[in-house]
Amino acid sequence: MKRGFERRCVLELLERMRARFRRGAAHVIHRGVPGETGKRFRELCDFVKAAGTDWMGVFEYSDVDNGKATRWIKKVDAKTIAIAATA
Repeated sequence: MKRGFERRCVLELLERMRARFRRGAAHVIHRGVPGETGKRFRELCDFVKAAGTDWMGVFEYSDVDNGKATRWIKKVDAKTIAIAATA
């Protein structure tokens, strides 16, 4: 879902935030976004481990009215998304 920035940049930003603030907020992660491959999902899992978050919200992708991804044909099936919840 428009993950248009480099892993390294985000990890560096997290480190700067941790150095400056005692408390922070985690980004909400969606899994099962249309077009997401097993490889991209594993990369996301690796990123989350590297980020070392204390808390994070993870939600299954679902179509929303007027959302760009709603029109995408290559959807991830519900069973695969549910399996990913245990990863």
